[in-house]
Amino acid sequence: MKFITKSNKSLKELMIDSREDSVLSELVEHIATIMNVKTKKTFLEIGDYVINDICIEAKSAADFLASVRNKRIFNQIDNMDIE
Repeated sequence: MKFITKSNKSLKELMIDSREDSVLSELVEHIATIMNVKTKKTFLEIGDYVINDICIEAKSAADFLASVRNKRIFNQIDNMDIE
């Protein structure tokens, strides 16, 4: 795997929600390690991943559709915008 990026020096620690236990979270941690970005598993009230001021909510296709149907996705998006 090769990643083309600018300097990673501006990337601070990647925080990963401690409840994330998936193939995706393992892959994210692995790629962060390759890119020399520190990771920390911690409880996140909002989102699954946070780096700098970017919050990411990871969803499978089925979870995304369920979130749209029950309108939970809109609350999650709204919560991410809180500063």
